[in-house]
Amino acid sequence: MTDHFAELRSRNAIVFAISMDDLSDATHLAGRTGFKFPILYNPSGDVVKQYEVFNLLNDNLPTPSTYIIDVDGVIRYKYIARDIADRPSTGTVIQLLDRFNS
Repeated sequence: MTDHFAELRSRNAIVFAISMDDLSDATHLAGRTGFKFPILYNPSGDVVKQYEVFNLLNDNLPTPSTYIIDVDGVIRYKYIARDIADRPSTGTVIQLLDRFNS
């Protein structure tokens, strides 16, 4: 997502990550990974628990997940990872945004 951040933004998408780390660790992660999008920190895990993506991989961590939520707050797409490295391709996300924005 980082490499295509400008392309995603041109489609009126807001990209961000949610971390259960504290602010210091979330900031360190952003610096280490080169993320160009905001990382929101939620140490209590309330958000990932609301979206029911906590501990799905039996690792006591949030499961990597991708959501496309429209301006009305409706989830139009969600992808829940099958392992720690599993993500939809940026191309797939861009195609979905184009379809939803038509």
